[in-house]
Amino acid sequence: MSKIGRNDPCPCNSGKKYKKCHGGTTTFPTPLPVRPPAAPQFRVTKIESHPIPPDIARKFAEQQRKDLEFTRQFGHVRPPIAMDVNGYKLVIAGGGIVWQPSDKAKYFTDILLNFFQNVFGREWSEAEFAKPRGERHPVIELRYKALSYMNKQERTPYGIYISQMTGPMQAYFGFAYDLWV
Repeated sequence: MSKIGRNDPCPCNSGKKYKKCHGGTTTFPTPLPVRPPAAPQFRVTKIESHPIPPDIARKFAEQQRKDLEFTRQFGHVRPPIAMDVNGYKLVIAGGGIVWQPSDKAKYFTDILLNFFQNVFGREWSEAEFAKPRGERHPVIELRYKALSYMNKQERTPYGIYISQMTGPMQAYFGFAYDLWV
């Protein structure tokens, strides 16, 4: 960069010569007037300590027991958020909402049965099911084996299948739960 001459125009584009603008003797700017502090936008109040009502303390303790039991059973993951609306079970999962008719979604495993389709897409799942056995993706094959076994079991009067967990069932539900988490 070339040196600015004293009589050259000042580079700040003020229209003055450099010697009369930024090239002159050092001057100190006039200090700005001191403004009084602005009034706060909020008001701080003291929070009084009150005894916790016994019924609220019981509910809090009960929720803590449920949270500990959930953590013991499922690990340190967020619990499913679900609700029943107009005959459907809505479950928040993976940044979206999964829903099934309430009568087909009594338990979390009912949601997990179809959850991978939401992740990989229904088109992909249907294309894999259309393939002959042995050429399907291993996850689709595990799901097929798990459902085949479950459908052969007797149902309780409530319409629930009760059976021992098989290897394909455990692998499929483990995979679906990992996707969930």
